[in-house]
Amino acid sequence: AGCAAAAAAAAAAGAGADSGNTTTSSPTSGEVGGRCVRIDLVLDNSGLELFSDLCLADLLLEAGVVDQVILHGKPIPWFVSDTLEGDLRDLLASCCDERTTQDEGAGTGAPASSSCSPSSPSSSWPSSSSSSSSASWQDVRHLAVRWRSYLDSGRWQWRAHPFWCTPAPFCWMKAVAPDLYDSFANGNSDLIIFKGDLNYRKLTHDCRWPHTTPFQEALQGFRPAPLVALRTLKADVVAGLAPGLSQRLSTADPDWLVNGKWGMVQAAL
Repeated sequence: AGCAAAAAAAAAAGAGADSGNTTTSSPTSGEVGGRCVRIDLVLDNSGLELFSDLCLADLLLEAGVVDQVILHGKPIPWFVSDTLEGDLRDLLASCCDERTTQDEGAGTGAPASSSCSPSSPSSSWPSSSSSSSSASWQDVRHLAVRWRSYLDSGRWQWRAHPFWCTPAPFCWMKAVAPDLYDSFANGNSDLIIFKGDLNYRKLTHDCRWPHTTPFQEALQGFRPAPLVALRTLKADVVAGLAPGLSQRLSTADPDWLVNGKWGMVQAAL
């Protein structure tokens, strides 16, 4: 599920972190010591989830909340669906050219070429009796133009560190990948957003914590910067729940930990 879906699921479920983990305000662009405000987004799956992640990154910039978003993907398809740099390129190409939805079955493996100029749509697009459909696609093309401009200007940056494809829990990052840790620490990142169930498991060392264990304790000292974890629950690893909440969820849905129907948003700020 995408960011919005995970957040909505968590709100509906009441499966939030303990009360000390709730943020009540956001920094305004440029207000952190007069310097650039940066958020790091550690990605999970490609496809529709990546699109929703980019919508979140777009909102953060357009709302003036941050000045820069660093997109952290994988250097290899470690768990098949992990986001690679090529997935980002292909997604932007798909947003630029409506025909890519028809070309996907051609077997070429190459994205359709497009200048992605919203003012001059391709003359070879299939005709449609619905003007609203064309208008909707134009909105998507406008997004792709803006997103490419973010990448060109450096307001979005792509990074893919080998550490993300190791079995090491994140509390080992400082020792195993000190360059990556330092890129977050010492005020370099104002907030790290971790996406997905696997990243949550690596945040918490994939341990069977008592469900009421404070989230910050489960991080085992991993705090290079303030962080937020967004996940759809697909594994029996969870911490930071209010007393009694786990029992209520088990009564409502015995498989709530693993069936992918529940989401969580937790923070260590």
